[in-house]
Amino acid sequence: MSTSSPRSAAAGTLVPLGRISATHDLRGELRARLYNPSSTALDDAEHGVLRFADGSVEERRLVAVRNHKPGLLLVQLDGCTSIDDAEPLVGAEILLPYTELPELGADEVYHFQLIGLRVETTDGRDLGRIAEVMDLAAHAVCVVRGHGREILIPFVDAFVRDVDLANGRMLVEPVPGLIDDG
Repeated sequence: MSTSSPRSAAAGTLVPLGRISATHDLRGELRARLYNPSSTALDDAEHGVLRFADGSVEERRLVAVRNHKPGLLLVQLDGCTSIDDAEPLVGAEILLPYTELPELGADEVYHFQLIGLRVETTDGRDLGRIAEVMDLAAHAVCVVRGHGREILIPFVDAFVRDVDLANGRMLVEPVPGLIDDG
């Protein structure tokens, strides 16, 4: 698969990486479930942004981030030293500024960059747009919605031929049985 002309995110763009799923101990440590379990974006981050259900945001210094289980981190935030401090943070989404994300290789994209891309087959059929990206054990899967249907497309070279971020398009191979006219 090739990736061409990545669109740059606007300065100040916040990228959601995961969600605080629970408190961990009495000292204010939190469990955070990553949207992409293999992401290392928080490993070297010094500050994160929490976005709450009401839409409010709050920047916090990340005191410690460590692996707990696959896709699950233990996070210690500045000012969060007890379970009473931690409980109101459960459910908040963790975001980082786009400019603080690790550099990508030539043929790599962040999952958030795929959301909204128009998906077309190599023979010219419009399948819809990418609504979400699921990170499964073997590989990521793009959920494409359009024309009254939902199609799951594995994000692997056998199916994805090109990701053109500049033009908002992903080109896929029309594999029989995977993409049916229905």
